[in-house]
Amino acid sequence: MVWRYHRAVAVQRSAENRRASLLVTSAVALAAAASGVGVIINALLAAAVSPLAGGTERTLLLGGISSLAVGGPVWWLAWKPDKQPRSADAIPPGRRIYLIAFFGVSAVVALIALLVIAYRVFEFLLGGVSGGSVVDRIRGPLGLLVAAGLVAGYHFALWRHDRALLAAAGSVRKRVIDQVTLVAGSGSEAVEKALTELTGGARVTVWRRADDGGAAPPGQGTFAATGEGMGRLEQALKGVTARHVLVILGADARVDVIPLEGRGG
Repeated sequence: MVWRYHRAVAVQRSAENRRASLLVTSAVALAAAASGVGVIINALLAAAVSPLAGGTERTLLLGGISSLAVGGPVWWLAWKPDKQPRSADAIPPGRRIYLIAFFGVSAVVALIALLVIAYRVFEFLLGGVSGGSVVDRIRGPLGLLVAAGLVAGYHFALWRHDRALLAAAGSVRKRVIDQVTLVAGSGSEAVEKALTELTGGARVTVWRRADDGGAAPPGQGTFAATGEGMGRLEQALKGVTARHVLVILGADARVDVIPLEGRGG
């Protein structure tokens, strides 16, 4: 009833609020489903090591199945694992934080469960406690380890997938400029190389200035080889989205970038 009430309220709010409510719902439902998986593993191991015991294991198993049966469908409806982003533009805000947070929490839980398992195994081997098998001692943290490991692995895989999409989109955006026409004096080979690097491999065509040695800046050969020269070129090209640009090197190492329309010459 509480969930349905807040869901109806969130529908009337902004898209960010609706997205946040779905993330919270997904997180709570996934925690319930993962707990159910851990409890089921615990109950199955308990039944395997003590098949003649009473109904404790059956009650534990039913509790795990109930948690999984409720949390699993709710998580599927809220998270929609079959409709994950296929491009960088489709990745919603907050998704990466959600993935990192869930992966981190699950990894910590898995690490703690692994430490508990190791402690109980050593305790059994050293004979500090009498009675019970090693499986009976570790079945609780083992179920928790398996559930947390599955959750951590799933969210880590999604995070890597999103990072690959963003990296691919970044490389595409970096190659916005396809052609550069450079107007410069002689000895501008370093400038040509710098432009090719800064534009992600654009084709650079050089027009030599007729007033080479006059208005052309001195030492163009070392202009782009310095940090200051690279910084000026990068700053001048920042924000330019044209396919073809005209770059003019003027006096005092001045850089003018002019976006051009059409395919260019």
